[in-house]
Amino acid sequence: MSASIAVLTYRAAKAQGFDARLYAYRSGEVPIGKLLVILDRKIWGRGVMGIGCYFTAESVGKRFMLTAYWEPRANGYVVWSSGMNLLSCPIGRIYTVETGENSRGNPTLLTMAGPLAPVDEKQGELP
Repeated sequence: MSASIAVLTYRAAKAQGFDARLYAYRSGEVPIGKLLVILDRKIWGRGVMGIGCYFTAESVGKRFMLTAYWEPRANGYVVWSSGMNLLSCPIGRIYTVETGENSRGNPTLLTMAGPLAPVDEKQGELP
């Protein structure tokens, strides 16, 4: 997987063979807590000012998607508590994330740090 920082449209990601349906996004499906994850893809949100961040957490055997929303005060798509702008985060790298639930009980990205290291293509695959 390349170290691209590009955010793709859903159609472009699909044309590259990416299947977003393999990634959980609902409460109860997304792992909650601190995790080491691989950022697999970044896809522009449809109908919202956000970037869908597609992660693989091998330690728990899960793939999941969380959205980073536009933050006007930070002038970017930011994980607010850590100040990380997702526009500049390369895919195919390992990050530390903390996930939780927002006031409506939906999964949310609380913190994100990294990138820590590049990922070997075979290492980043779940069965």
